[in-house]
Amino acid sequence: MGSAWLGKESAVYGQILPQGTALFFASGDRLRHFWLPKDTVIQGHLVKGQDDGAGARLHPNGKLLAIWLAQDEVIDGVPCTSSGNVLRMGFGVIHLGTQRMAWFYENGRLQQAMLSRDVKLQGHGFKKGEVISLAPDGKIDLNAKKLYEW
Repeated sequence: MGSAWLGKESAVYGQILPQGTALFFASGDRLRHFWLPKDTVIQGHLVKGQDDGAGARLHPNGKLLAIWLAQDEVIDGVPCTSSGNVLRMGFGVIHLGTQRMAWFYENGRLQQAMLSRDVKLQGHGFKKGEVISLAPDGKIDLNAKKLYEW
């Protein structure tokens, strides 16, 4: 099965998703990503509803893996956004693709995000629109390879 739409609110990997959610599968029955029919709060984050493109993802344990934020949000002390607005974020945002998503470790901690504003974190200055990475312990990781996926 390549895709399915939820006819009613249902649990996927233990996470409740609303009726109308589109599910997309990789090989076998492994969930690749999903599209929410409307902006929905999942695990405390307002996840953007969508009907095309790279959807939100879950780890097999049901924790969020990657989401499009519906609004700017501070996650683990980091001001995050998924905005693709060129006027707000600059032309560099065009090339970021799924790097604009908020990415999480299996324990729910932030792994990577695009900054919604200029900020100083852990002694490092960063500009709005930069994509930053954090290690599992929450420390800034300046050498991490950027996460992205289609």
